[in-house]
Amino acid sequence: MQDNDVHFNIVRLPAQDSFDSGDTTIIYHSSFESLIGPGRLLVTSAMIEAFVTYQMELPRPGETRTLGLSDLLGPGSQGELISEARYGTIVPSGGDSPQWIARNALVAHKTLGTPDVLSIRTRLAAAELEIKFVEGLSTKYTREVFVGASLPDATGIFTFNEDGSARADRIEGTLFGRRASVRTLHDPVQALGQQGLERLAVVYDGEPLIGAFSEALWLTLSLISGNSIEPAYVETFSASGTLLERRYRFGKPFSTRHRSPFHGVYCALPIQGLEDIVSAFYRLLTDGFPIDVVMSHLYEAVGATIDSMMQSLLLAVHTAIEAWNRLNEVPNLIPQATWEANRDAIVDAAANVATPLSVELAAVIAAKIKGSNHTSTASRQRRLLHGIGMTPKPPEKEALRLRNALFHDGYLRRQLQYLNRGELQERYDQLETLRDVAFRIVFGLLKYPHSWQSFARPYLPTNCTRESNG
Repeated sequence: MQDNDVHFNIVRLPAQDSFDSGDTTIIYHSSFESLIGPGRLLVTSAMIEAFVTYQMELPRPGETRTLGLSDLLGPGSQGELISEARYGTIVPSGGDSPQWIARNALVAHKTLGTPDVLSIRTRLAAAELEIKFVEGLSTKYTREVFVGASLPDATGIFTFNEDGSARADRIEGTLFGRRASVRTLHDPVQALGQQGLERLAVVYDGEPLIGAFSEALWLTLSLISGNSIEPAYVETFSASGTLLERRYRFGKPFSTRHRSPFHGVYCALPIQGLEDIVSAFYRLLTDGFPIDVVMSHLYEAVGATIDSMMQSLLLAVHTAIEAWNRLNEVPNLIPQATWEANRDAIVDAAANVATPLSVELAAVIAAKIKGSNHTSTASRQRRLLHGIGMTPKPPEKEALRLRNALFHDGYLRRQLQYLNRGELQERYDQLETLRDVAFRIVFGLLKYPHSWQSFARPYLPTNCTRESNG
């Protein structure tokens, strides 16, 4: 079979969302405790869990034993982070096919059996499950599957339904120089309104991406899909397409509403776009820029009250402003060392004037002076926008001015029920304008050279190059 055929056959494989070890002997081991007994391991509903029943040591004749909470729950206090020592592994006792191991496992719940038998049924939860199907072959392809993801007409590559309607089918391009294909695995009609049914698969050449490379891939597919998606599992395949290994690692929860900045007809994602976006996300992550936080705020700005959606969009903008200025070392008016050498003298001079008027006034002025070497939010915003080559238009400036009310008051005082139709339309226009601004900043940070779909002006492309801002 040709290499291209193997590659595209792998991306089309149906999703494997579940796994059942069947009845076996389960061994759980951590530095805190070890358990062994009959049970089974399951992967269902984005969870990896195992059930094992074991016998506690019987008391000696004449001995009285009292079971405490630690016998059922183990040590630890509510609200404390779980120590690494509490994590363990789950394996079958031997002979299972395929072979598997669950890592970062914890005792989630114990149920006490009859007192005379002292049997305890234990539920274990794990963060990762590795299943080996074939050993001894090298990895040629990797497939990653994500939950809550779709291709919202982003590619310009379509298949046609029986009724003649078209839908997005796949993305082709590269990821960090590796050939890659992205494909929707679910039926869009069946998935409509069915939370968690959507699946997206990406196949690329070589070993699985790790670290910031993997994080950049997740951010890229989330951006294309238009919502925060959840990693489900990673599979590796040989050159002939033989499945070698599957690793379940459910992670960040997915959101169920989509607002993608791409559209197959009006603003398609070009072949080079996949590489441009993933490489830019990697650059920002390795530079220490909190682009994942910016994107998280963006995805929260869907399906909530209009005030809270505006807050989320403004938080995305604010995060970008502060991070960009900090990383570019322009948060201060003068060098901090110079300021610290002269600050106390300035505070004392102000206090000499203000104290005779009011001691409380002098304290307020002193507090403000101590933090006055920082540039203003407005000036930091101007620096960011100039740095990414973006010139805000009057409606965008007006929408950004809502920041003070939404951050300090927590809401807009003129609430929706008191607005007339014209004012209501203006409020919704401001929401979509803020969404546009936030995405323009994101694409500016990514230095994305292609067009994307405007939210304030649906179906009209926005050019993100420095020469034009749409």
